[in-house]
Amino acid sequence: MKELYIWVISMAGLVAGLITVYFKGRNSGKKEEEAKQVEHDLIGERKRNENLRTSVDINSDVSGISDDDVRRRLRERFSRDNDKRDLRLGEADLDK
Repeated sequence: MKELYIWVISMAGLVAGLITVYFKGRNSGKKEEEAKQVEHDLIGERKRNENLRTSVDINSDVSGISDDDVRRRLRERFSRDNDKRDLRLGEADLDK
């Protein structure tokens, strides 16, 4: 009878250990996934902020010049003759 109790207690301990390992691994996997998601969200937020900053910079550049100058700059930038030109707005373009 004593051997049966030892066997039952050892099996209960083994089952409890397996259950603990299962839930611990599952919890660890969730934390890793959450960390990856947070990192992904931060990267996306940085890209959105960079795009917004670029947009604000372009708007401030364009708002400081006349409509005719804006039209002229767009025509120069997007004509077929100037395909190899840098299409970014820059400080040097404002002086033209």
